[in-house]
Amino acid sequence: MTAGAGRADSLAGPIHGDSGSVVAAVNVSAHASRGSFESIRREPLSPLLATANRIEEDLGAGPRR
Repeated sequence: MTAGAGRADSLAGPIHGDSGSVVAAVNVSAHASRGSFESIRREPLSPLLATANRIEEDLGAGPRR
């Protein structure tokens, strides 16, 4: 996560390979004017991690969380 005045906030979720190591990430960002840092972090976090899980399943790695 990044945070700072006059900026965009960003979240990333890991995508694991067969061995369990992180092989990629999925990212979402929003301009800080869209809300507080906490609301920007809280609202998309569950869908972001669910998307990372679905990508892992499509890659054959299975869910890790």
